Amino acid sequence: MSSQSPVSASEFYFNVSNLDGDEAQGKMNYISRDSEQEQAKGREQVPVHNRAGRPMSEREREQFIEHAESHDYCQCWQVSPPNGNDLSRDELRKETRRVVDDYTRDKSTSRVAYAVHTDQDGPNHTHVLVTGNERELRMDREDIEQTRTNAHERMTENERYRQRRREHGQENDRRRDLGGRRGR
Repeated sequence: MSSQSPVSASEFYFNVSNLDGDEAQGKMNYISRDSEQEQAKGREQVPVHNRAGRPMSEREREQFIEHAESHDYCQCWQVSPPNGNDLSRDELRKETRRVVDDYTRDKSTSRVAYAVHTDQDGPNHTHVLVTGNERELRMDREDIEQTRTNAHERMTENERYRQRRREHGQENDRRRDLGGRRGR
């Protein structure tokens, strides 16, 4: 782990819940929920993306639920980096996709759906649903820790985010300098 990272892997919230396949519909409804904040931003529903990163159609969502029910297994992940508000919605979506791809690459029965939430008081976060064969997907403590570490590295140690933090700091310094001159 980089010593420059302001967020340790232990501060990086990554939770995994194992569900029966028939619970997938309720979770899909939750991750695509509309809220007052989303409506205020001009969005009635939170876009749900597939493994390829494209928004899922209603039919694709139905197929995902059918897959979960036929395999009778679904995982729900919540990926909530403390620096989530420093990442754009698109950056959080892309990095989540990469984390999920890393985990599911060799899991042939897996299907993925995920959505970025920016509607709460805490940091922006992502909800991920992964369904497929339970033997293939069930995560032990080591799998969870490895996936958490991977997500942490992608979302907090990535060079472009460090660069953005440096630029943001320089921009704040410039604003302070300009503000100080104006007061004279």
